[in-house]
Amino acid sequence: MKKLNKSVLAILVFFCYVVMFLVALFLLRELALGHYGNIEKLSNPFISFDYVLNTGAAFGLLKQQSAFLCGIAAFVLCFMIAYIFKNHKKISDFEINILAMLFAGIIANTFERLQTGAVIDYINLNFINFPVFNIADLYICLGAIILVFVVIFKR
Repeated sequence: MKKLNKSVLAILVFFCYVVMFLVALFLLRELALGHYGNIEKLSNPFISFDYVLNTGAAFGLLKQQSAFLCGIAAFVLCFMIAYIFKNHKKISDFEINILAMLFAGIIANTFERLQTGAVIDYINLNFINFPVFNIADLYICLGAIILVFVVIFKR
């Protein structure tokens, strides 16, 4: 069997991480929405699970702009794949993980947006006045913040 091209191997590893993150996203979403039992018992003064359809982006921006948001997502996803393919030798395993987390979050929200025209948000932080969000949003925000720090401090 021929040795796999290193860039192809990097993409395969990346997509394995993406699948892992997507499975976690799906299971956590189903649990939070009560599809695997009554999670209401877990609601407390700090966190509760509420079903909210968000037709916009972060903080409700760009409401009713699903096609535009899906287009941006498609562009970002293609750019990420091209970046990994081209720069696989320079990217650390940690960065591959963070890119996969970000990719999975974008995929999950885009899939929901294409399926329902909105993103299902369900995590409500009761101790602070903050919009309801989901795990994919968390993946996207944390991934983006960590990538900014990696880019700044890598030099």
